[in-house]
Amino acid sequence: MLFPFRNGIARTVPSRPLFAGVMQESDGTRLKMAVLGLAGCRTGTPIELFAAETLTCPPLRTESEVSDLQKELRVANTRFDFFVADSLVRLLERSRIARDDLILSAVASRKRDRPIHTFGLAQRTGFTLLDGFEEDGVSRLGHGCPFQSFLCRLLLSCSERTSILVNLGRSVHLTLLPAEGLPADTDELQRQELFPCGDLLDALTERATGGRLGYDDGGRLSVQGRVVPDVVSLFRRSYRVWREECLRDRGGIVGYERAMTSFLLRSLDVESGPSRWHDLDILCSAVNWIAEEIVASLRRVGGSPAHLNLILSGGGVRNALLRCLIARSFSPEQVRLLPDLGFPDDSFDAVILALWAALVAWRLPEQLTPEHSPSGGFPRARITPGCSSAWSTFLAFQLTFPTARRSGTKQ
Repeated sequence: MLFPFRNGIARTVPSRPLFAGVMQESDGTRLKMAVLGLAGCRTGTPIELFAAETLTCPPLRTESEVSDLQKELRVANTRFDFFVADSLVRLLERSRIARDDLILSAVASRKRDRPIHTFGLAQRTGFTLLDGFEEDGVSRLGHGCPFQSFLCRLLLSCSERTSILVNLGRSVHLTLLPAEGLPADTDELQRQELFPCGDLLDALTERATGGRLGYDDGGRLSVQGRVVPDVVSLFRRSYRVWREECLRDRGGIVGYERAMTSFLLRSLDVESGPSRWHDLDILCSAVNWIAEEIVASLRRVGGSPAHLNLILSGGGVRNALLRCLIARSFSPEQVRLLPDLGFPDDSFDAVILALWAALVAWRLPEQLTPEHSPSGGFPRARITPGCSSAWSTFLAFQLTFPTARRSGTKQ
């Protein structure tokens, strides 16, 4: 279909419409990117991942290294905008993806003092962008957002049995993915179960190695310790105290991972005393406690392990001891990793954003009735036009594939 414009440009809809997602982590150290193809929004339409990459962001100089901190932040943000633009363009080039095939790109940053400026990014790349999620909480993708559960269900649900996505990141988050035929939208879709994981284990690893190692690669250190029941009880008791205080004073636990880790470490310092327990024993006990909490929560959320599939993701998957302790309550065929399903673990957040861009382009939010929409509805977002050809392609795509309501089909 041709769409005429006043400036004389006429664009056709690409035969393979692609969508991109770009996500900056909350600590500002990594940039995640993904490009996927979605040929429609009907049930069973295949989702194809064309490219994915996670890059290390350029570091900010500390306050002691600069004389004018505000000027340094302005310069660093400008440099970061160029870095994002160049990284996305190079990803397309390396993957041999034509820039004209990219319909819409969703962009989000979890780092509040280092946002991605979409207007400048659209100017530098020429791409049409979708952003503005932070105001509606989508910047917390992976942190207890019902909207994320809706997207994960589209990507990961299977028809045989209910699955649970276990994100072993800085903390643990569980996402319930009902089997096809079960209700798509319930309050149970996203249980905001939150336990310490990477943050706590990394801090204990630094203690055990005197700062030489920042994380326990493969769980090689934790397997050298032994489980101390008193340490497990200390972590369990301290976590319950912190959770109750957080729910009472803050109204929720999501978004306070670092505060949780600090509280547990302070409790450990108070109880342990000098050399009461060996550092490796503390690390091993922490891994066992985290695994126990996860398995208990899985039973509360999903019921009997015999009727569940587990999908493990996040950096904690690389800890072999933690992974084995979680998986031993399930049969081998019930436990899978994200790469087993065709999605990269490091850039899965970017895949989620790319899928959201695809659904917006396909006008899915306009077609779903409230009972089939995510809890709280779809988040608002804004579209920033790219160059004239990219904007023409996006509008032509919108007109070529009208919504169900406009085409008169039954909802």
